[in-house]
Amino acid sequence: MTIRKKPSAAEMLTRQINSTKKKGTDAVTGAFAQAVASRLEECHITAVPGLPDEKPKPEWYDVAIGLHRQHEEFLADREAKNQAEQQAAQTTPDLIRSTLAGAAQQQSSTMPLNGSRVLRAALAGGGGTINSTRP
Repeated sequence: MTIRKKPSAAEMLTRQINSTKKKGTDAVTGAFAQAVASRLEECHITAVPGLPDEKPKPEWYDVAIGLHRQHEEFLADREAKNQAEQQAAQTTPDLIRSTLAGAAQQQSSTMPLNGSRVLRAALAGGGGTINSTRP
């Protein structure tokens, strides 16, 4: 007489799951079934056998076009960064020199107090002030 050991809950569950599995892999048909199966794979829940491959590998020319676009974007970004660095690299003395050079080229009889003319008037010196009545 042999005594049979009662199977554990895990063993019983494994047997039930294995009995419900199909031996062959059938293709997933129907739009809803394919949508559910692809969503399960996208969320990394489970791999669904028989799901058609909806995303074919890109052709070589698609890859080349994508790489060319990335390269053009990289060049545009690099050029924008270089221009920003050049503008930021100007120091205060350089700005004053360029302002004075521009003001010296634009001589006129009147000197309005705006922009580069204010700087030129301040650097020109003189005995009077803005509020003085002396010429």
